[in-house]
Amino acid sequence: MWEEMVADATVADTCKGKLGWRGDLIEKAIKSDLSNEKIKEAAFWWVLLNREEDRVSLEKAAKKYAEIQTETERLAATYQVTDKVALVDARESNHQYDLTQLLLAGQKLAPFAVVLVARPKQGEGLTIATSRKDVNLVELFSLGSGAPFRISLPAKRLEEALAKLATV
Repeated sequence: MWEEMVADATVADTCKGKLGWRGDLIEKAIKSDLSNEKIKEAAFWWVLLNREEDRVSLEKAAKKYAEIQTETERLAATYQVTDKVALVDARESNHQYDLTQLLLAGQKLAPFAVVLVARPKQGEGLTIATSRKDVNLVELFSLGSGAPFRISLPAKRLEEALAKLATV
């Protein structure tokens, strides 16, 4: 069982491969509400002690993720693809969606995925992700810090971003 869990942790961390049923259940449950510490605790205790009540809690939460997954898939179907960029506008979505999965779907269509987002506190923005190992988005956009493969910018920088991405 532990070997399975280590493999699931690697898949969850890298987004490469397929999760086993335990890992899939835990990931969907946690992603149903990332701020819910009770779900994370249930996952911990289920892994550690295999308690039935924790598995049931995780299954309930995972069912809620199905709605998030449906909205993510709906948005992914609206990607507009140019030579190097897959662009989707998620600002008008009335439902919760999985930004990471949406970006990964875009990266299957083009080397760069760009999602326009509505952020409650910061206003409209865009998130850019790339599967290209030779491109450091932090450097490309002269940012002080961040992950080289995924950045966030204000929405007003969309045209600049599309122009820069077209040249790399």
